[in-house]
Amino acid sequence: MQRVTNVNFIMDYENSDEEHRLLVNFYEFIFFEDWKRDLWMKRLVRDHLRLRDEFQCVAARIVVELRKMARRRGKQKKKVNVKGEFDTMHIRRGDFEEQFPETQITADMIFKNSRKELKEGSGVVFIATDEKSKRFFKPLMR
Repeated sequence: MQRVTNVNFIMDYENSDEEHRLLVNFYEFIFFEDWKRDLWMKRLVRDHLRLRDEFQCVAARIVVELRKMARRRGKQKKKVNVKGEFDTMHIRRGDFEEQFPETQITADMIFKNSRKELKEGSGVVFIATDEKSKRFFKPLMR
């Protein structure tokens, strides 16, 4: 791959019968011609860029509460969710609005596009977003 000028990944969810997901660290998309420098930079990021401990602790407390909520909702729906599994989404709205207007889709469309990825029985979806209106997500509360 050192000599390849382009690397393409299939990411067309709407027109594909197969499932394609590309979930990797952001620095996997940075490429340096010199493989030694490439390796050095990726190791630097991996080994030295960290969130502050306070952020990690707050996030851990949030996850504990989300797991409790998912277990309770599982019982209400008569589904077993011993692990307290839940789903998460990062939905960017405001900062993409002008740059990428095609990304501004409705909550119904978000639900339709992600329905088959959601865990059955959890009933809990944590959404990280910059959307200011809670009403926007009402269709996701089904």
